[in-house]
Amino acid sequence: MLGPPPSWSHDLPHLPVAFQWRSSLLLACALLAIGACAGELAGPGNSSPVASGGDDQVVAVGVTVTVSATASSDPDGDALDFSWALTSPGGSAASLSVTSGLATSFVADVFGEYLVDLAVSDGTVTSTDVVEVNACCSKAHVVVLGSSTAAGYGPSVPDSAWVNRYRASVQALDPSNQVTNLAVGGFRTYHIMPTGFVPPVGRPAPDPTQNITQALALVPDLLIINLPSNDARFGYPVSEQLANYDIILAQAAAQSVPGWIATTQPRNLSVAGRANLMEMRDSTFTRFGDFAVDFWNTLALSDGTINPLYDGGDGIHLNDAGHRILLERVTAKGIFCETI
Repeated sequence: MLGPPPSWSHDLPHLPVAFQWRSSLLLACALLAIGACAGELAGPGNSSPVASGGDDQVVAVGVTVTVSATASSDPDGDALDFSWALTSPGGSAASLSVTSGLATSFVADVFGEYLVDLAVSDGTVTSTDVVEVNACCSKAHVVVLGSSTAAGYGPSVPDSAWVNRYRASVQALDPSNQVTNLAVGGFRTYHIMPTGFVPPVGRPAPDPTQNITQALALVPDLLIINLPSNDARFGYPVSEQLANYDIILAQAAAQSVPGWIATTQPRNLSVAGRANLMEMRDSTFTRFGDFAVDFWNTLALSDGTINPLYDGGDGIHLNDAGHRILLERVTAKGIFCETI
């Protein structure tokens, strides 16, 4: 005769031995039944489809982009349904030709990143994929706004200044590319505010010949703004600088002109001035994201002063090697297709 399993009987000390045995047997049967059910649930059944919208793409602005789900599949051979959605960069009016079916298309009408979401369903399970499409410029007119760094102070010869080197590089890609430089030494954010803007007391008025209004009158395809440190030198709060950039970029956005903002640059200012530079650097990265250009890292020491390797000799401006890094940082933004 079977005795009560000792491993279970001690759990039920207050019950008769026979009852403990029967209870244990019932519990074992229940566990076996649950296990059998679990095995059925985990056993062979429907498998998830594989969603694939194809490789990521880099295209020129104005090109029609086609994405296809032909590489999608289902392990069980089930019929599949496809649906699409598009997320476009700011200022774009792009829309998908269809939102269902094996393929879709759209026109990449402005510079930036487009995200095409694909959902593939077998009627029970849905799988997803995202295709990144980066639209860049094949030809463009770039206008630069800024102060002494963009104007070419610091390098040994003008050809070594980052704006001039950038112009040479993009015109080597296509001679029709233009880079117009409106930078003026000593400029602050207020100098490039829209014509008609009334500054607070004690702040400079916009310069109508070198400001955002003049830049947009030149019908550019894009803007680059390089104002390294003069606002900090005059003690303008970071919130004030950011508010000015918001107004400037809103003017550009109204004409569908994207703008890149260079971060502040290191400068041998007072402790408070350097703290302002570093706070504005961080705020530029946070607020402008992919449209922020890093003009700080490598060039600066931890205290916000210029790395001696890149000091043009006055603690303010960068030398030839420093401007080479600025060129590399702008080029790395992939504004022109051939530089990606």
